[in-house]
Amino acid sequence: NLESRLKVILPDDIGAALMDGVVLCHLANHIRPRSVASIHVPSPAVPKLSMAKCRRNV
Repeated sequence: NLESRLKVILPDDIGAALMDGVVLCHLANHIRPRSVASIHVPSPAVPKLSMAKCRRNV
């Protein structure tokens, strides 16, 4: 199960959770550590990533 491996809780809408690439980057690093050096994550001040940052994650 992806949630237990990454220790995260995904929302029911999995597409939205995968769209910004954050979960995919964490999964890649779980499979092969340090394969993604920099992951852009949303912050409380800016809860949605810009399209450019999403593309860098994916």
